[in-house]
Amino acid sequence: MAKNEQHSAKNDKKTNFSLWENDLFCGESILLRGNHSAVLYGCEKILFYEQERICFSMRERAVSVFGRALCCTVFSPSGVTVEGEISGVCYCYADCLKNCPYAVQGEGKV
Repeated sequence: MAKNEQHSAKNDKKTNFSLWENDLFCGESILLRGNHSAVLYGCEKILFYEQERICFSMRERAVSVFGRALCCTVFSPSGVTVEGEISGVCYCYADCLKNCPYAVQGEGKV
């Protein structure tokens, strides 16, 4: 294979991965990085914010991130990053915040 053909093949692989990555993260999705970081794609707004739980609106449903010392370090149209000691993630309906079974007594809303 000639050098130009090899270079072209490498560029094609990068382009294909880039297209796949865009498809993966354009909708609602969550990327967990161990138990210390989560990136949520498709969030519209923050519904609830405390160190033990942060809840986000994602179109028709909500997503809560549970743990200790949680902090939303990035909130942008491309994604939301939550850092801290993550113990779990829960999907629910966006209107369930009034009667959320996971809410701790005394929690406030944002």
